[in-house]
Amino acid sequence: MTTTATEKDLGRLPLAGTARLVGPGASVGAWLVRFDGALYARSAAPRSAVVDRRGRGRMRMDGQDHAVVLSEVAPEMHELLDDAYRARYGRCRPEQVDAMVSDDAAAATFLVRSRSLSWGERAADAVAAWRERFSAPAASTGRGDAPCPCPGS
Repeated sequence: MTTTATEKDLGRLPLAGTARLVGPGASVGAWLVRFDGALYARSAAPRSAVVDRRGRGRMRMDGQDHAVVLSEVAPEMHELLDDAYRARYGRCRPEQVDAMVSDDAAAATFLVRSRSLSWGERAADAVAAWRERFSAPAASTGRGDAPCPCPGS
């Protein structure tokens, strides 16, 4: 079930280090950083895989999806954000940090803002919750939903 992400929820995200961006085409890990009061996410997936045509997407944190808007970042911000990512994730393996600050990663950087759920999303979530309640339990993968701050470690 999806909830509306509040500014408090988004404020907690950088403490987690990573989250998952959940869209119509993918569910991918994203590295988080706060810069100049705004929250940014970098993902290995292209924007079209994790948002709809209006920029709406979902961010999974602590096993719960939160409704967010993911906006493209101006190219002038990439170098500043690269420095912020290096500062935050510098303890990771050098190849991980290099991949995180590459041109491809910079192209998949999003400004994250909270948003309210649409009526259709609320209805779809209600149907999904009803189906989940009355269906057999799914098998667990045993991997959990909280990714490591240094992916691939």
